[in-house]
Amino acid sequence: MTMHKVDLSRPTQMPSISSRMDPVIKALKGSSVRLTVQVSGEPAPRVSWQRDCVSVENYTQLSAHEDSNGACHLDIEAVTEETEGKYTITAANTAGRTTKSIQVQMIENLQVYEAYKKFEK
Repeated sequence: MTMHKVDLSRPTQMPSISSRMDPVIKALKGSSVRLTVQVSGEPAPRVSWQRDCVSVENYTQLSAHEDSNGACHLDIEAVTEETEGKYTITAANTAGRTTKSIQVQMIENLQVYEAYKKFEK
């Protein structure tokens, strides 16, 4: 039994979140960062973002939006002590719920950041 209306013409599919991003993003202090993931599911999942278990709506330096291709973006205006942390996206629909987390770490020293970028390549 279900409490939800079931449309048999469209199969129900659990939400899924995919990303080409590393699970840990290191960014230079003061730089902007965009976290992007692809969300799918049927019916279309509801999406929400949290930073360290707090909704990103509570932060003026963060903005979340979805584009017409199903990609969900979280823009961090400037990476600082206040904005570094664990960012979690949750996608939920009548078939279930899934989450994905990305850790954003701040690097203050330009030389260390440049060395990290060279190592990353």
